Amino acid sequence: MLRSPTLSDPMITGARDCPSCQTTLPADAVFCHRCGTATPQGINRETGQVTAPETDDVVEAARRELIQQALGDSCQVRRLLGRGGFAEVYVAYDKRLKREIAVKTIRGDLVVNETLLERFQREAEAVAKLRHPNVVPIYSVGESHGVAYFTMPLIEGESLGSALEREGRFSVSESVRILREASHALNAAHRAGIVHRDVKPENIMLEGPERSVVVMDFGIAKSSGAESKGLTGTGMLIGTPDYMSPEQAMGEQALDARSDQYALAMIGYRMLAGRVPFQGDSVQTLIFKTVTEVPSPVFELAPDVPRAVSDVIAKALAKRADDRYESMAAFAEALTQGDIASHGAGVLPARSRRRTDLAERTREALAMLPNARVPIAIAVAGCIAASALAIFATPRVPLQLAGSREDAVFAARTFLSARGLSARGQEFTTFTKHDTAFRVLQRQLGFAGMQERAAKDVPVFAWEIRWLSPEARKDWRVTIAPGNRVSGFLEVIPDSVPGARISVDSARVLAAHELVARGWSLLKLEQLPDSTISRKARTDHLLRWNERGAAIPWTGGTDSAHVRVVVRVAGDRVVRYAESLQAPDSYTQARPSGGAVGALVLILFLAGIGITVMLIVKRSAVDMLQWRMVIRFCVFAGLVAVVPLLPQLYEAVVEARIDGSTGPYINFVRDALLGAVFLGACLISVSVVGESLAYATNPASVAGLDDVSHGRLLIPEIVPAAVYGYACGALFWLADAIGPALSLRGGLGAPNAPSLPFSRLPFLTEPLQSVSMSIALAGLLLFLVAAFQHTRFVARVAVLIPATMAGLFLYSSGGSGTGVAAGVIGVFVLSVAIARYGVLAGFVAMLVSMTGGHAVTLLFAEDAQYLVAGVTLLAVFALPGLLAFVVHRRQAKKLSTLAG
Repeated sequence: MLRSPTLSDPMITGARDCPSCQTTLPADAVFCHRCGTATPQGINRETGQVTAPETDDVVEAARRELIQQALGDSCQVRRLLGRGGFAEVYVAYDKRLKREIAVKTIRGDLVVNETLLERFQREAEAVAKLRHPNVVPIYSVGESHGVAYFTMPLIEGESLGSALEREGRFSVSESVRILREASHALNAAHRAGIVHRDVKPENIMLEGPERSVVVMDFGIAKSSGAESKGLTGTGMLIGTPDYMSPEQAMGEQALDARSDQYALAMIGYRMLAGRVPFQGDSVQTLIFKTVTEVPSPVFELAPDVPRAVSDVIAKALAKRADDRYESMAAFAEALTQGDIASHGAGVLPARSRRRTDLAERTREALAMLPNARVPIAIAVAGCIAASALAIFATPRVPLQLAGSREDAVFAARTFLSARGLSARGQEFTTFTKHDTAFRVLQRQLGFAGMQERAAKDVPVFAWEIRWLSPEARKDWRVTIAPGNRVSGFLEVIPDSVPGARISVDSARVLAAHELVARGWSLLKLEQLPDSTISRKARTDHLLRWNERGAAIPWTGGTDSAHVRVVVRVAGDRVVRYAESLQAPDSYTQARPSGGAVGALVLILFLAGIGITVMLIVKRSAVDMLQWRMVIRFCVFAGLVAVVPLLPQLYEAVVEARIDGSTGPYINFVRDALLGAVFLGACLISVSVVGESLAYATNPASVAGLDDVSHGRLLIPEIVPAAVYGYACGALFWLADAIGPALSLRGGLGAPNAPSLPFSRLPFLTEPLQSVSMSIALAGLLLFLVAAFQHTRFVARVAVLIPATMAGLFLYSSGGSGTGVAAGVIGVFVLSVAIARYGVLAGFVAMLVSMTGGHAVTLLFAEDAQYLVAGVTLLAVFALPGLLAFVVHRRQAKKLSTLAG
């Protein structure tokens, strides 16, 4: 029969080790003087004799077999994970759910008596009451074959104690984050009426690369107001002396939440200062100092700790429980406010302050440039090659059309004057392109044939001139094709406007006059079935024709593409005329619908945002420096993104004056909100997590971001960022130019019409949009790279990155395999730039790739306005290089000195 050891039992002579911290102890010690762990002797189960614990392989194998029998066939015990004062944890594999779990049970070398069973059951009950992301949950509880156990998730990480032993101390932001997360977990326990009573670094796990806090080991936890039923032994303290509160050290049984608060503050003291405030050779010395001495403020031992944070720790370490914070929630809130106050006072976290030394930053910047000639040569060669490919792959028709913008506007005015519109109005010009017509012509006729038909009779590229007259309450849209030919017009007329009710034959006569006026011969047109709409106050007729003898056979199908002419007669006047290329049915059916592709892209985007939100929740280490820095970037990007919307806002105002509705304003607000959502997602929710994750591995990768967010551009980090950024940006630009060149000139695939920067106010729109999008996309890539390198969900992110990018480039390139390949290569190059050379280099690379191609296109547009826009884009393109040159010249002597 098993019995409990007593003080009269013979004790084994000689020293032995603490089962928790391995400290050498006297043979008769019943607790460890270093960590306070209970260290009962082993018990000979046959004689009841107190012996040294058996730990050989045979005993360990027998113990695993016994636990395996208790768990049954659903789990497979694999290995011993760790052993504490009274419990041990094994790793098991759950066969049903195909995952590893942790199995906690009472140590096999201890006698299983009522005290240990009650302590074990108390821990299971305490944890089972809690539902908090920072408290490890319990999967199941059981007892079989003499083994009491409970299962829980296997935490992938290390204890805070191990991390402190290795790192010595943590940064302020990391320490505050860990304290906040642990505070929230303990606050949840306190709300459930549970006091932990053994808060120490060994009982706080840092899970995964994010080092999320998980509070463990509620083995000596006690419900508030409950009696301690013999869980303390004679001469044995419950808790760890280094982290005990004064009231716990004096043996008080009625401990409340403020005792846990004291212990957690002691952990915070050690994280910030690198050591605990009280040290002694014995437990009695530690207890005496804990009860009588006031610890020195943290900032005296660690000057980089803000005074506000040090004061919060000092209050939580008050000797009297009533002088501490009333709850863990209040303690966490005080830490947050102290962190914010320190930032508001101009005190940055230690992680940023240590990089403010200009000489050190200059030295680090120099170390990144062992040989700048190679990346500079790559940048020059890449930009030249990409420019040549861009010119080679850009059709001449849109360039010629862009150069004749003033002629197109004059042709539209002449057309409107012929319609009797003499009232004053506002003109808004837009460069349009029809992707379907471009793809069909390019695939069937080749690059040269596509250009010939686009310049002759198929409006692939065109100018749309919108004429709004509030005085005449008119809204006209005229489309001008190459050669200043009117290829379409539309008079916006509400359905409620009254008109005549003419027959279909009369409508055909009116349409025939319009066709002749547009230069058509009725003999060259094949009439199609028409349609009639009877409105409340008039009758509308829609008539259609196909051009005879101009069909374009479609490879792989039995049908053909046709030039189609549509005329709409509202009442007794023609209000619409349009020429277009009608794609064959086999082509339309073979392509995925825009809604399906858009839904795919939306799902991928939402999945990325979902992972971002998850990381924000799990990694609350993001400090106020990061939030303030990213918000500054977001405000800047938002401002520059609003400028291109100003012409659209003006157009909405004029349009609203015509119809007297709020529809134009709603459309403008919708477009602005969509842009704001994109910027917010990329810059705030994405960048702040990406910056935090990136800093965890390579602090130099985010160097200089805070300076740039304050508008300080002449910084040492701009030199390597420009050198490597231009090289990587040139490679991305080259990869992005190879795809269209192969698709257009080589006939590989059928891409969309090239994206040409012929928008309104291009001298403002293009540079500002390039800067704004470069910031946003660099932030997005930073997040993807950092998440790929650091999160537990590597497999998911690894699938998400190529899937998202392939989907986006597939959507933008119209199914071109070369476009997808070029996009994936370009993203890889930019990812390498960010991962290896830093975020600033990635931003420069993104800016180079976005501005280079557009600048070349605008310079060849043969229009003064576009020439100015091209020169402006070139200035933006060259800005990082100019900044790097100025910084290098200013610090040339200093750099030479450091190099020597």
